[in-house]
Amino acid sequence: MQKIFRFFLFLIVVSLLIMPGFNALRIVKAATYTVESSALINTASVKIRPLASEITGASMQYRKQGDTTWKNAQDPIIAVANDRLEQGYAFLDVVDLNRGAMIKRAHGSIFDLTANTTYEIKVELKNASGTIIDTVNQTVTTKPDAVAYGSGNTLQVNTTASGGAYTNIGTALLAANAGDIIEVAAGTYLQSIVVNKSGTQGNPITIRGLNGAILDSDGVSTPGNRPIVVNDNISDIIIEGFTVKKLHGGAVNRNAHVYMVGTNISRITIQNNRFETSADISGADGMIFRMSNNAPVPVLSNPQTAPFGLTDIIIQNNTIDVQGLGTSGGKTLYLDGGKNIIIRNNNIKVTTTEDIMSIREGPHDNIDIYNNTIEGTPSDDGIELEGGVNINVKVWGNTINNVAGEKATISLTPVVVGPAYIFKNTIYGSVQALKVASNYVIDAIETQGYNLADFGPIFILQNTFFHPNANAEFIRYETTLCHARFIMKNNLVWNRSLTSSVGPNIQRPTRDGYWGDITSDYNLWWKGAGTVNNNAGAGLDINSVFSDPQLTSSFFPNPNLNLQSGSPAIDKGVVLNNINDGYSGSAPDLGAYEYAQAPAQPIVTLTNYADTTS
Repeated sequence: MQKIFRFFLFLIVVSLLIMPGFNALRIVKAATYTVESSALINTASVKIRPLASEITGASMQYRKQGDTTWKNAQDPIIAVANDRLEQGYAFLDVVDLNRGAMIKRAHGSIFDLTANTTYEIKVELKNASGTIIDTVNQTVTTKPDAVAYGSGNTLQVNTTASGGAYTNIGTALLAANAGDIIEVAAGTYLQSIVVNKSGTQGNPITIRGLNGAILDSDGVSTPGNRPIVVNDNISDIIIEGFTVKKLHGGAVNRNAHVYMVGTNISRITIQNNRFETSADISGADGMIFRMSNNAPVPVLSNPQTAPFGLTDIIIQNNTIDVQGLGTSGGKTLYLDGGKNIIIRNNNIKVTTTEDIMSIREGPHDNIDIYNNTIEGTPSDDGIELEGGVNINVKVWGNTINNVAGEKATISLTPVVVGPAYIFKNTIYGSVQALKVASNYVIDAIETQGYNLADFGPIFILQNTFFHPNANAEFIRYETTLCHARFIMKNNLVWNRSLTSSVGPNIQRPTRDGYWGDITSDYNLWWKGAGTVNNNAGAGLDINSVFSDPQLTSSFFPNPNLNLQSGSPAIDKGVVLNNINDGYSGSAPDLGAYEYAQAPAQPIVTLTNYADTTS
């Protein structure tokens, strides 16, 4: 009680930074902790550091402001890292004791929140016996579900300058003030939008393509044949409504339809656009979205001292329908470093590419990727969460069709610091459903008193995995390159088993220095008649189901992954706070959807897939 009293007595506000026009990022410093909380549209996150050695666990509750009843969230994770971040791939240095002392911290997320609503959050920090050592309280407000437009003038752009309109979007932007809306009439505009002017918070500048407005930067040499460019120190911009084409003439290696690479780029919304390519450009290694952080990198302990390069970016309701982007560097979306990023409700389809969506290096802090439809044939991975610091990264509610991919559907190589949450996705898997690997992490900590189980927890919860490839792996986890603090519950896995991927390595001690820590239980595994639990000797899947899930249809080319009424997946799950609270029956069902709720689960056409383990 004395510690709690001391905590609140010395609690002072160090910083109150207003984030994307709507919501507050709270960083408070107490005598004991630095606490940072923030909210996106449907989620919130909390970070607390440093923690005393006696604190080994935490629990978290939340409620709408004014309610009297607390709801349980997922428990925050306890992780360690030093506070050293460096530019480039060396973000993994946060797990290297030679770079600084390890500092214990608590990180956690809350899901399924209502937009534009204030919530109270309570985190209880506990010792090994479960005794509450301290309580941390925070308040956050989620963003509105729809963006707020400015209240300024309307500027007209058309191809003929009729009615006193501009013919060049850039010229109109130079004339615009905060709150103005630039309306671009139907027509083809052989030009780039280069954003060099900001709106203001709550009063953005909107660049809106009306029906039939086509943006095509073919032949535009500056800036580098890119249709949309957002430069350094730009904020409060909305770009919407365009059909964006790019013929990729000239030097286009790793260029992009939307290019945001810089410092202090914030409160940018790209929504309701259609992105196309005119032909297969597989020799060009092109991207649709390229978003990278060129800012001075903040230390984890003092995030207000140096901004992330990209903060409070929303990519939503776009259609990406493109042909080949290049198998050695092509990506529909590439994010290298960012904070408070939302990627939601996009329809993404690409023929050939290296990765469909790549979240690499970083650091990445409070990233939401949800309700997207993602389809492609990558030479590498479907979605990457790779190569750096990932804190409160959430991937949920997506439909991912990667059956023709050559490697993983979701790659986590590695997730450092953590946590990452992968939940309620419908996944049509490639030759590897999941990939967890990185020898760099092992090299950094091997002889320094830590092991892989102390880093990067990954939660794989309540997903449906469907795999047409008979000879593929579920997890790439067979060599000493593997890194995993891996928690897997309530998933439905058709045509895969854990044992066939991991083999004898699953029998290693759960906190082996090379192999991390795997928790797997309350799942359904099915790989034909005779499927049994060969993982029981390692204490895994003791309560899991090993039988045909009785899907509505598992036949090609249009499998229906809903459960039939007699499915053994019904009522066989475990309650996961804030993940499946609204279940029907005596317990949650296994997989992405509850049977009794008659979900409109998406049905995709699987027209091609590789049957290989390469």
